Amino acid sequence: NCNLFESDYGAWGSEKKLHYPVLKYDGSKFYATFIPNLKTPQIAKTTSDNLALWKPQDYPYVDSDKFEALKQQQKQASEQNIIRIPYSALESLLQKQMRADRNAQWDRDNFIAKGNGIRVSPPILWAYSSRISVMLQMADFMPN
Repeated sequence: NCNLFESDYGAWGSEKKLHYPVLKYDGSKFYATFIPNLKTPQIAKTTSDNLALWKPQDYPYVDSDKFEALKQQQKQASEQNIIRIPYSALESLLQKQMRADRNAQWDRDNFIAKGNGIRVSPPILWAYSSRISVMLQMADFMPN
C-alpha cells in the first residue's frame, strides 16, 4: 500500500482528504487534481516528473456558483481514471515504497532507546539526532 501523494490542505485530521482524485500523464509529466474540501470552492493541483516526488500543492479558488459542477466533473473523472505510465515511473514508486518500509522498520526498531528505561519517540530521535547519545548518557547519571 503506497500513496502516490497525500493532501497538504488544512489542519491535521479530518481536513486531510483527497476527494475525487484524478491523475493524468502527458508523456513527460504527471498532473494530479482533487477537491480538498467539499464545502470550500477550491481545487488542489500538483505535478510530478516521476510519480514519487510531487511539487507543493496549489489550491486556487473557483467561482462558488461553478463549484458544484466542478465537483461533479471531478467525481466523474475520478471514477473513470485509468492511465498508462512508463516503467521508470513504476520503478520510482517502488523505490519510494521500499524507502517507506525501511523507515517504518527503523522507527519500530528504535522506538525505545535503552538508557535507564527512558522512552524516546521517533520524532524526538529525528529532531535531536545529534544530541540523543548525549541525552541518554546523561540519563545514566540521573537517580531513579
